[in-house]
Amino acid sequence: VIGPASRAAVQLTKKKAIGVIGTEGTINSGVYYQTIKQLDNEIEIYSQACPLFTPMVEEGLLEGEIPQKVADMYLSELAKKPIDILILGCTHYPLLREPISKCMGPGITVLDPATVVASELKQRLSENNLLSDEAGGHRKFFFTSQPQKAEKIIQHLAIRVDTIGLADLPGQKPC
Repeated sequence: VIGPASRAAVQLTKKKAIGVIGTEGTINSGVYYQTIKQLDNEIEIYSQACPLFTPMVEEGLLEGEIPQKVADMYLSELAKKPIDILILGCTHYPLLREPISKCMGPGITVLDPATVVASELKQRLSENNLLSDEAGGHRKFFFTSQPQKAEKIIQHLAIRVDTIGLADLPGQKPC
């Protein structure tokens, strides 16, 4: 995810300034910073950890006053930076795109790495004649806890899912 997102951000930026938001672990690791700098050392990178975003998504707090206030709290300073691209550096963050975009303003392109990865994968599969023409398939989603909460998130994504269930992991105690 990091490589494709970084490449896309470097290609898209016109201001040579990119913002990255993520968990504390992702931001503190510097992995996006290092990857972007390897691609273009002249780009300025502004990073911000947003540790409450993940639990908000997991609790289904995706829109409304609370997510907006939390987004404003984390992103108000980042929104003042001269960036034109913002990388959502956590898989949960695209579900908060609305409050994030509202806080960042209209001049910022919010980049979802999953979209970039899917596009790259489709291109590679196509180039190697591995892309299936068949429609269909089955979408099965399994979670380590609380699949009923996951249902709300899946509904927000507006995708068809055939099965939602609890993952059976060795040694896991039921929630």
